[in-house]
Amino acid sequence: MLDKVVGVYWTHGYEGSTMAALTAATGLSKPSLYAAIGSKDALFRTAFARYRECQAAVTGNALSAPQARAGVERLLLALLDSQTQRAMPHGCLMVHGSLVGNPESDAIRKESTMRRKATEAKFRERLVRAQGRAVGHAGMANPPRNLSAVRDRTNGATPPSLVAFSGVSCTA
Repeated sequence: MLDKVVGVYWTHGYEGSTMAALTAATGLSKPSLYAAIGSKDALFRTAFARYRECQAAVTGNALSAPQARAGVERLLLALLDSQTQRAMPHGCLMVHGSLVGNPESDAIRKESTMRRKATEAKFRERLVRAQGRAVGHAGMANPPRNLSAVRDRTNGATPPSLVAFSGVSCTA
């Protein structure tokens, strides 16, 4: 059931996800859903935690690669895989969660932004470590001087976009 809720939020973002869509996805009535979780905000936070759990598997897999090049390759292949599966939502829940305009949703936006930046920092740290070891290494003979260029060249795709990969289910 939680993976179905993740799918709704992932597709529509926090503000775009209606209780009608959430009850349809879960098969629960609105009172049952509120009784089980408490509020739309609490449901989002629970779904967001599940999404991050799945995302951590992808990021951890890439960051644990012995060579940064192999890790980046894993991330990009996972991104391609997730973004080309018709049954999977496209984009990134951390980004979609940040796209809120209602002042009452500001806490959701801030948390989504903070989590996304923390994941980007882990990715950046791994590339910096590799950069320090890579000069003259066959895998990275010309390490990037500006690591944000990596993100820019991938259209802003960062590890949080890579949740859906073989072996991890975060949606129905």
